[in-house]
Amino acid sequence: MNSFELKSIFRLLFLLLLSQANSFIHAQSAEYEMKAEFLYNFTQFVQWPENAFSTPNSPFQLCLIGEDPFGRTLDESVTSEFVGKHPIVVRRIRDVDNTPACHLAFVSAKSDIPFEAVLVTTHEHPVLLVGEDPESAERGGTIAFRFVNRRVQVSVNLSAARSANLKISSKLLRLSTIIEN
Repeated sequence: MNSFELKSIFRLLFLLLLSQANSFIHAQSAEYEMKAEFLYNFTQFVQWPENAFSTPNSPFQLCLIGEDPFGRTLDESVTSEFVGKHPIVVRRIRDVDNTPACHLAFVSAKSDIPFEAVLVTTHEHPVLLVGEDPESAERGGTIAFRFVNRRVQVSVNLSAARSANLKISSKLLRLSTIIEN
């Protein structure tokens, strides 16, 4: 094999690897676009108690705990959106002690803050705790994401919702796997 053929083979291999990486990145991007839409929709199918808000028009805090896998996707999904009279704001949380101020807290599978630490800190606060780990609902979170066959599925822990004083719409429950602890 001459050097020209060898270079051509390396170029071809490089392009194949690059296309696979782009395909993987696109698949991850599509997954998080779907999850961003789910997070927004959760805000429309869950009812928070009045005392969850300091004023009648204070912002609804949608928090990302630890690493942010969404980039700008989530921010763009909720721009100019409301939960009742409460404008949705996206906050990125790096300190677990700030999580009780959240209304919806999303814990990424790659979060450097342990899920259990968020559970302990949000316990008995009206926080919809959504975990990316498929076992999050079984571990005490309110909702867990599952990504199966390129589809996002959710599990809902009704005991966790009751403990947080959250009312989940039957419309959301019909589309979910129910966990009762």
